[in-house]
Amino acid sequence: MADIPVPTPEPPGPERRQAPRPEPTGGDFLELVKRKERGKLKLYIGSAAGVGKAYRMINKAHDAWDASVTFDMMPDQFTTLRVELNHRESSVPYFAGPDGITPAGGNTGSAGSAVAGFTPDLRKTETRINVALLIKL
Repeated sequence: MADIPVPTPEPPGPERRQAPRPEPTGGDFLELVKRKERGKLKLYIGSAAGVGKAYRMINKAHDAWDASVTFDMMPDQFTTLRVELNHRESSVPYFAGPDGITPAGGNTGSAGSAVAGFTPDLRKTETRINVALLIKL
């Protein structure tokens, strides 16, 4: 059997060479961020009333979380002292601040009417300490 010569690949010519990729710039990064910020279409399947489409859509727009730590002390079988620390956060202003959500003079006017010059004090975070004394009779 005769040896068949195997052709060796030729080095790429100038027309085959690829230009080196330029280093990414800040503008490239901003363009990537802009592409990621585009809206996405979500279809919530279920055409019947009351299947929870609106509830799921609203919850997607409102992210929230909370955490709590509780300490209970029972000096005897009839008494319990409870101290609780709660912290909650939300992606939108949701919790009542120190000035409250009701105007100083109360809600006046018809139901659903706005009180001139009043804006509810809403916050994105809330931290509370609750203390309770429980007595069993």
